[in-house]
Amino acid sequence: MTNEIKNFIIESCKLLNDAAKFCFIVRSREFQEEAIVNLKIIKEKNTGLKEKMILLEDEDSANALLSHENMIEALINELKMWVALKDNKPNDAWDFLVNAQNSARIAMSVHNILDYSHTYFNKLLSIEKFIFSNKFFFSLAYSSDAIICSICEKNYDECEHEENKAYMGKICLTKAKKKEIKSISLITHGNPKNKKNRVLFIK
Repeated sequence: MTNEIKNFIIESCKLLNDAAKFCFIVRSREFQEEAIVNLKIIKEKNTGLKEKMILLEDEDSANALLSHENMIEALINELKMWVALKDNKPNDAWDFLVNAQNSARIAMSVHNILDYSHTYFNKLLSIEKFIFSNKFFFSLAYSSDAIICSICEKNYDECEHEENKAYMGKICLTKAKKKEIKSISLITHGNPKNKKNRVLFIK
């Protein structure tokens, strides 16, 4: 990893720590919204550097910036969650929390540059437990023609990429091609694969 990237991540982490001070319900909405704007500026700089490292074929630096980019995105979504709760929009707040968890999970998996990423992810799980209680989810079972790799766009069974692993600044994800839902079941315990498949009300 280049010194340029190390120094950028070190300096921007200081700004992330400043923004994290507003990740509480009691903090001013104005400060939270200002922090979101500032984080978006940092993210834009991060993305520009990541694209530069990709062109230079510096995979370690590109993957480190991918991790950092997702940590910024996680923090943005957490702040949006607190603002949504203040606006009495619990469903929007839930979606922002899930987005934050997903981004933090990616940040943990693609590089080890951020030694606090596991602690932050556990914090998001604690927020879920204590603020969003009594949750029920749907689990979808479906069939598909093929599972496609997001990196090479080939059939995942035939490509060389590994799901949730980073390759030159991009994470390998899989997507189903022409999927058809076969069944829907209710989950009352545990963690579903997609936390946005949530029961909103029960008659």
